[in-house]
Amino acid sequence: MELKLANPAPLGLLALGMTIFLIALHFAFGWPIGALVWTMCILYAGLVAYIVGVFEFLTGNTFGTMAFFAAGTFFLTFAFFHLFVTWGWAAMPVQGMLVLYFLLWGIAFLFMWIALLVGKKPIELQLFFIGVFVLFFLIGIFFAAGKPMPLKLLIGYEGMITGAIGMYVGLSHLIAGMKVKA
Repeated sequence: MELKLANPAPLGLLALGMTIFLIALHFAFGWPIGALVWTMCILYAGLVAYIVGVFEFLTGNTFGTMAFFAAGTFFLTFAFFHLFVTWGWAAMPVQGMLVLYFLLWGIAFLFMWIALLVGKKPIELQLFFIGVFVLFFLIGIFFAAGKPMPLKLLIGYEGMITGAIGMYVGLSHLIAGMKVKA
């Protein structure tokens, strides 16, 4: 009997979309990124994305493997960076390092979007990845420009849209993958 693996991508996309949406609320409305959101970063968008990356590897999907391991790594480093600074285990990085951190993640997601474009993947998946790219670049510019309020609001609304697209893509792929058995 052959082992058939389920499609792990819907779970990973939902995890990323939900977490991005929740973080975006901080930028749009000034809500604190509290324990609930940090837990989502670590367990859902971090750990679950890693697990999805392993299953994408097992199915032979190089893009899915890279995308979910990269996204999981971003959310884990983002959460642990915050926690280490908050707990006094590490100093806040200089502004340029923080800017570079977000810009480098933006470049990584830009190239993942290019891979989707070249591979002629579904437009909604392309929109999610280009949205993540834009989000990272906006956050990098936000820190470089001294955290101007109009840019903070733009990041919040762009993040909510990108997060909603991620949730939509994950859930729509889940529904499309369901087979009704009579």
